[in-house]
Amino acid sequence: MIRDFRKDGIIKQLFQGYVPLFTRQSVAWSVFLTLDQQMKNINRKRLGLSITDPIPRFDLWIGSFIVTIFNTITIMPFDSVKTHMQKVKGKGKIIDAFKDIKSEGGYRGFFVGWRIRFAMYLLHSMMTSDLLDKLEVMVRKENKNQT
Repeated sequence: MIRDFRKDGIIKQLFQGYVPLFTRQSVAWSVFLTLDQQMKNINRKRLGLSITDPIPRFDLWIGSFIVTIFNTITIMPFDSVKTHMQKVKGKGKIIDAFKDIKSEGGYRGFFVGWRIRFAMYLLHSMMTSDLLDKLEVMVRKENKNQT
């Protein structure tokens, strides 16, 4: 039965596009989590809050907007490569996809559809940042009570 899967290429098709997707997601989460934490640190310092105080939602949303700007700029090229590789059925290497996109549309080619991506990233950032702040505050309070 396993041989049938190999013969038909089902396993290969199942994992097609995994490398560009994994690369994009790794960059996305690294950038988001780093910048989100930096914005929270800035907000806490600006508002005079301790690490066990929740940040007001409006201030989190302003920070999320700033994080989204950087996130969109950083992730869009990887998103374009992922989409390009899906169109060509995963053939070729990631570096070839970068070259194809640049040759077809220049640097602007990496940012096609940025408005909808920005809106998606902003919604994601606002919800995730708020949730993470609540969880972080809850854990910090619990750790403070245990000591």
